[in-house]
Amino acid sequence: MTLGLLTTLWLTLAGPALAQDDEAAIETVTGGVAVPKAALPAGLPGSQAPDTLDHAARLDALAGPLDVDAALLHESWRGVELLYLRRYKDGKAHFDAMTTRWPQSGVGPAGNALLYQGMMMENFDFKWERQYTTHSNQAVQTLQAALKTPGAEPWERFLLGMMMGVESIHKMRKTDYFPALSRGLEAMEHLSVAQKLAPGFIDAQLGDGLYLYWRSVVTLSHKALPSFGDARPQGIQMMQNVERDGVFLSPGATLGLAFTWIEERDTARALEACQKNRRRYPDNVINNLVASRVHLSRRELTLSLKLLDEVLEDAPDNERAHYYYATVYLRMGRLDDAERALDKYLSFNLEPDQRAQALYRKGDVALRRERFAEARGLYEQSAALGYKPATEKLSRLPGLERAAAAR
Repeated sequence: MTLGLLTTLWLTLAGPALAQDDEAAIETVTGGVAVPKAALPAGLPGSQAPDTLDHAARLDALAGPLDVDAALLHESWRGVELLYLRRYKDGKAHFDAMTTRWPQSGVGPAGNALLYQGMMMENFDFKWERQYTTHSNQAVQTLQAALKTPGAEPWERFLLGMMMGVESIHKMRKTDYFPALSRGLEAMEHLSVAQKLAPGFIDAQLGDGLYLYWRSVVTLSHKALPSFGDARPQGIQMMQNVERDGVFLSPGATLGLAFTWIEERDTARALEACQKNRRRYPDNVINNLVASRVHLSRRELTLSLKLLDEVLEDAPDNERAHYYYATVYLRMGRLDDAERALDKYLSFNLEPDQRAQALYRKGDVALRRERFAEARGLYEQSAALGYKPATEKLSRLPGLERAAAAR
């Protein structure tokens, strides 16, 4: 159960970093593995994200079931909205003020932890790890202490579940798999309690919805894993419930569903989900990177490039965009532009898996130019960093070279 949740949360926030950009299955978990599409009900609607939402009324209605001050919920939402809007400086000031006003609630440090994690997720790096860890630890310690006193347990459990889930993603990104699984288990336990104590708090359903869908995807695509049946329709329904009726996590559910529709090879619905979030949060870098990848998979290359241009306008220091530029240019046959983009990307201080991907793509550029020795060297460097597609390409390279010589 925990592994399915971790896989999904990681994909939702950082899926583009894991994608191998294969022509057949950009951004999917199953890649080239044949998994039938989910048996969805006829007439299933697309995105359930509301165009407008009366957050004030919903927050007031939740104050009683969550056993918290309505003002705390309103201020929590304002802080989360600043993060979705990518107004990080304002968000930091807001959550610092919440720490002063509600020091025992844990909301302030939790919000700041999410802020720094979001900044790292935009670029798939660890540049703000010290700040993230400080605020995350403070949030967890404060919330654990708060649970020892009566009141607000559903809300505190929800926040703890969220913090443990984010920490599990962070551990997974650093390949600390066993600690990641442990944190994921704790996240599910806290969210389960929150859901039982406050059934009307729809946001807490997102974990189960993600888990049901992605557990099915992973087990259906690997024969060695035990079968749990196909719960993808139920998972999608729960995610759509949060998208429609959630308050804090509605945009997150929309982005999660974008990855769901990508996995289902339904790029029209994936694009609809990204566009829903884009209308409300046009400067959200993570959403725009995903939308760019969806356009690429639909061969809408000019639109893909346009979104990457916007990403660099909003976040000039973003590094990952340069890798994505290269993949689009490669698809266009603009090999010089692709190579320049990859050289720019490789000039950064990259994680090993990112460097491996870039070297692999640079090998593809050399291969398209029929510079086979150069391509082999680049694929070998990539394979040495553990990138499996590079190993597979190396095995095919002699045949490709013979075919070229025979022309």
